[in-house]
Amino acid sequence: MGIISTILLIYGLFCLLVGILKLPAIWKMKKLVIMAKMFGGEKNLQIFIIVWGALFVAIALIFKW
Repeated sequence: MGIISTILLIYGLFCLLVGILKLPAIWKMKKLVIMAKMFGGEKNLQIFIIVWGALFVAIALIFKW
């Protein structure tokens, strides 16, 4: 479980980084532009990415136990 939890933790932290800082190189990707339209705006997409990242961090910490 150590490798899986480490991968989940890295992915979760990356999602939090992208969600909080809105890194331009990633935020302007076509996939995120389309997702912003689906979620009804950039603010809703940002909230989704932050929650998604926090969820993966929580799951990784649960797996660590």
